[in-house]
Amino acid sequence: MPSHNYQLLAQAIKDGLQVCAQHHGRYRELSVHLLGYKGHKEQVLCVQFGGESNSAGTITVSQRVWRCMAVADLSNITLREGTWYNLETKGEHESFCLDDIPFIAPEAQR
Repeated sequence: MPSHNYQLLAQAIKDGLQVCAQHHGRYRELSVHLLGYKGHKEQVLCVQFGGESNSAGTITVSQRVWRCMAVADLSNITLREGTWYNLETKGEHESFCLDDIPFIAPEAQR
């Protein structure tokens, strides 16, 4: 059975919502593109458009980046309405992050 975090991220995809969460002690603002598994591990591929980064400091919309994250590493997840952000060149990130993808954001299919 999918974890609670996984179910929240699936809801964000279904309803086109932004995700706010903690990841390794950093606040992140995310647009979820793909949700699935790498092996048996729940994974998410998203665009980070706000919050903090371990490598880049504060992230702004103009500096948005792809993030592949283990769903279990996310905490304090909240969903909110707002702009859904995209980036080019998803393909290389997709194959690295996930091998089974049951949830794809409709906007990510364009």
